[in-house]
Amino acid sequence: MLKRSCVRRSFLGALGFAWILASASAAAASASGSAERILTDHGEALVTVRYVLEMQGGGQTLGFFGSDQELTGELTGLMVDPRGILVCSNAELNNFIDLMSRYMGGGPSLSTVPKSLDIEIDGETELWSGRLLAVDEDLDLAWIAIEDPGERTFAYLDLVSGVVPRVGDAFFLLRRADDAFGRVPMLLEGHIGGITDTPRRLYLPSIELGSAFALPALTPTGELLGVTTLQLPTADDEETFDNALTMMSQTARLRDQATAVILPAESVAKAMQRALAVAEIPLEPSASGTEKTQG
Repeated sequence: MLKRSCVRRSFLGALGFAWILASASAAAASASGSAERILTDHGEALVTVRYVLEMQGGGQTLGFFGSDQELTGELTGLMVDPRGILVCSNAELNNFIDLMSRYMGGGPSLSTVPKSLDIEIDGETELWSGRLLAVDEDLDLAWIAIEDPGERTFAYLDLVSGVVPRVGDAFFLLRRADDAFGRVPMLLEGHIGGITDTPRRLYLPSIELGSAFALPALTPTGELLGVTTLQLPTADDEETFDNALTMMSQTARLRDQATAVILPAESVAKAMQRALAVAEIPLEPSASGTEKTQG
């Protein structure tokens, strides 16, 4: 009788373990399928912006950047309108020169002006010329439009389809790998670690996103939570690095602040409405709406 009972318990234990393994495998397969769908459905909305910046002001500081007084680079932008309108990080677009001038202080202001903007669509060999529509320095967003798109419509991510997360909800950050790895679309996985209203409503990720700015954060089912942004102290709160001691004492704090947080989709959509109004571009019907709460 004892042997039969032991055999039964062993059998039930093995059966339970097998069920746990099967459930875990199914969950992993489901998560993998969700990630693949996000890459397939939204990867094309990520474009590459190649820019040439003209340096202005700065006095002798300008000489540090070379005699040609130009900077070239590239960044990832997010297409948010089928007419060829995209959003990117304002700090990245000016190569962080404005931030450098803002924090160093004590000398002539150094700034940049885009001399040329070229948009690369994944899988296409020809570049599209772009123009800067508007900049929102508070939100660190810059809006660019493709010039003369003709009848072409572009793959985009609709800002109106945003949902509101809860603390602990999982998300995927959609980005492109470095040029050394072919700039293929890829995902970072994290959770909403907190929600703040200072200096505005922001979702704080549980993982370090670094300099992944102006990129979409999506639920595992592909719904938009928001777009990452750089949020630094306001002009009233910040301290300039006017001496070495100040720089040393503030560098650690600035490093913690200078990481990407998530700006809700609704806030990005409203910022887009303001940018289009400044540029006198008609608002598409789908560009106005409200978010829904994630279930």
